[in-house]
Amino acid sequence: VYDQSELTNKQVIVCTHIDDGVVNGSEAKKISKCDYAFFVKNAPVADSLEKAILVELKGSDLNHALKQLKGTLGIEEFKNVWNQECPVYGRVVCSRVPGIVYSDSVIKEKQEWKTKYKGSLKIASNGNMIDKCGDM
Repeated sequence: VYDQSELTNKQVIVCTHIDDGVVNGSEAKKISKCDYAFFVKNAPVADSLEKAILVELKGSDLNHALKQLKGTLGIEEFKNVWNQECPVYGRVVCSRVPGIVYSDSVIKEKQEWKTKYKGSLKIASNGNMIDKCGDM
């Protein structure tokens, strides 16, 4: 899902547990959110975000995974992060390849990640990338 060779020795990665981590409690159950967010920052400036990577671990329900990634983008506490000029990448790791992985709706979703969030949306299953990893 992530190519470590893209990091330089002047970058810091911060892993944030979103679901039942930073976003928790009774109200959190009503919010669709991904499992993890990785923030790649340029050291030594702590607030210089270079990119954000949202990760959802899922069985085979790709539609629900995509809903959770998008839900995370709508969480008020993180809106200032997504509004920065850095790209936001979406990654879904499925235990089984869902049949809709090449559907029109998924292709449209990937295009939206490219244009709206300046990143990409990729899907992996059982350790194999379904999408080629040309960019992050």
